[in-house]
Amino acid sequence: MNNAVTKTEDIQRKLEEVLRENESLRRQNEDLKKKNTDLQTETDDLKRKTADLQAETDDLKKKTADLQEDLSAAEANLKLTEEKLRRALKRLFGSSSEHVARDGDMYEQLSFVFNEAELISDTEPLPEETVEVKGHKRKRIKSGSIEDIIPDDAPVEIIEYRPDSITCAECGSEMEEIGKEIRRTLVLVRKHYKVREERFYKYACKVCNDTGTETPVAEPDRPPALLPGSYASPEAVANIMYEKFVMYSPLYRQEQDWQRAGLKLSRQTMSHWLITCAEQYFRPVYEELRLKLLEAELIHADETPLQVLHEPDRRAKSKSYMWLYMTGRYAKEQIVLYNYNESRSGSVPKAFLAGYSGYLQTDGYSGYNILSSAKRIGCLAHARRYFTDALNGMKEHERKGSVAEEGFDRIEKILLEEKKLVDLTPEYRLKQRLSVIKPLMDDLFAWVNTVQILKGRARDGITYLRNQRSTFTPYFADGRIELTNNRAERSIKPFVMGRKNFLFCNTPRGAKASEVIYSLIETARSNALDPYEYLLYVLKTAPNFPGSDITVLLPWNAPVSCRKIESETNE
Repeated sequence: MNNAVTKTEDIQRKLEEVLRENESLRRQNEDLKKKNTDLQTETDDLKRKTADLQAETDDLKKKTADLQEDLSAAEANLKLTEEKLRRALKRLFGSSSEHVARDGDMYEQLSFVFNEAELISDTEPLPEETVEVKGHKRKRIKSGSIEDIIPDDAPVEIIEYRPDSITCAECGSEMEEIGKEIRRTLVLVRKHYKVREERFYKYACKVCNDTGTETPVAEPDRPPALLPGSYASPEAVANIMYEKFVMYSPLYRQEQDWQRAGLKLSRQTMSHWLITCAEQYFRPVYEELRLKLLEAELIHADETPLQVLHEPDRRAKSKSYMWLYMTGRYAKEQIVLYNYNESRSGSVPKAFLAGYSGYLQTDGYSGYNILSSAKRIGCLAHARRYFTDALNGMKEHERKGSVAEEGFDRIEKILLEEKKLVDLTPEYRLKQRLSVIKPLMDDLFAWVNTVQILKGRARDGITYLRNQRSTFTPYFADGRIELTNNRAERSIKPFVMGRKNFLFCNTPRGAKASEVIYSLIETARSNALDPYEYLLYVLKTAPNFPGSDITVLLPWNAPVSCRKIESETNE
């Protein structure tokens, strides 16, 4: 019995222990569940934090990429700015030859600016009156008396004109001198001046007068005055034009020079002489040259800005333009013409070259595209200039292997080969071009097509070549066509040379006079004439041929006295 109780108690104790263990296990399980829940919560929190960090990382990566892009753009802009600065410094202080700046040398692209000083509007115009001259009316300019401007001891050249015969046609008696008329003009030759006194003697028959017969009067033929009513002489006007447009000495400086020499010649008087002679005598020659130009097989063209102060309905700072048209290198009769216009529109060359169907060589300016009848030719030197500018805007270590360097070198090689052909006949020149230069040109354009789009001037050069490729085709069809438009750009240079001396054109009338005078001067030079002698020839000859054949005044018909001596021509 006791044993049974004892066993029961043992079993009861063991059961209680099992129950206690189960309870402990249950509590442990509850704790584990709670910990698992906590761990799951922590895991979810960590996942959320990880996702947030990933989002922040992605955002930082995006911001970093944006900053890197901005930095690259800023660096590119800085590089472009540095290039522009170097080019600007080159234009200010560098040499003017067109080559890449290496080892400290610099390249300069000509800044074609036409600045001119016309004083026609500075004062009231000189009074004018109309006089009858051989059946037509001509304005006479009253420019004052020559005695008002010359010193008392001025040298005087006396030229006497007498009738060819002083025998009376009525009675056969010898006529007697009854008086004379005197015309005094100012002669300027380089830095010297004198008065030319022309004396025209009159004779009458005393016998007829004594007998009451109508008295015959004999007078000599009188050479026409350059400007009736003025003391201007051909020598004076030619000298002023030469100093102003060839030696780049403005009228105010010439006025000062003559005053120091004792001659009180005003700039207003000189301005009137220049403009009136340009309109009256030079304009017809200019128009005849334009007609001759339209017969040329090749014309070079270019344009440059010009400021004219007093233009109707325009602000004083508005840009106008001086256009240039000239014959090719191999034309027998060389012509260089300037044309002032307030617009840069393509309508300007279209009007000037109306009806022209030959070759027209220009830069890439789209304004010339309106000339649909002309066959356009591009300029390889213009393309080279973009690469030259790019190289001169780069640091020395950046040039090696750059697109700008390769583009420059390729074009330079072509131009050097072309230079070797200058003295050949057009036929043989074309043959050499096809065998030597065409492969180089084909390689150039093949390379251009492989170049990725860049920034800056090198990109402009690549774009220019791509857009202008078709304009180089005629170059391989005619040996007279040139590969560059440098002739036109060199002929714009007189405006650049004179810009420090001339501030602007004061009026459109002054700009139109300048276009005519510059045209005759540069055309004379192109035909190996001395500019002063040719201007003098026209001024002396034109007044004697009113309405006659104007071709006698064209440069290639000028007398031998207008020719330069051999050494000057070679220079």
